[in-house]
Amino acid sequence: KYLSIHKKIKFANLRLEHFYGPNDDATKFVTHVIKSCIANLPDLKLTLGEQKRDFIFIDDVVSAYMHILELSNDIDESFIQMDVGSGQSVSIRMLVEAIHAMTESRTHLNFGAIPYREGEVMRSEADTSQLNALGWRCQYDLAAGLKISIEEEKNKL
Repeated sequence: KYLSIHKKIKFANLRLEHFYGPNDDATKFVTHVIKSCIANLPDLKLTLGEQKRDFIFIDDVVSAYMHILELSNDIDESFIQMDVGSGQSVSIRMLVEAIHAMTESRTHLNFGAIPYREGEVMRSEADTSQLNALGWRCQYDLAAGLKISIEEEKNKL
């Protein structure tokens, strides 16, 4: 930030929301749920799922980063900070139920089997107004991103 204040470098702090997509790490939540549902595990233990998260497909993350890089010479500020997300939050329960339906899984979704963590963030949502003002928009809604991710996991079988 010091260098950007003294106009020696341009700096963009892009605060990323919960991204997901094909070939993501198996320990990440969305991938874990997709794999569990495709495998038809007998039981998937979850919290109540009332937390809301802003899920953004990886291709949209990349396009947001590229958009900022392409416009870097046109941005007057030497330090900018903005959120990168879809701008919409959905409940964990809704996400899990959508994956369950899209995979036609027989896995029992055991909502409430796991307690919330202490200090659990109950709502996280990107304010995409700055990115939108620069002409960027998400191209993938949650259903489209999940469909691509699920198909990729099925193709690995």
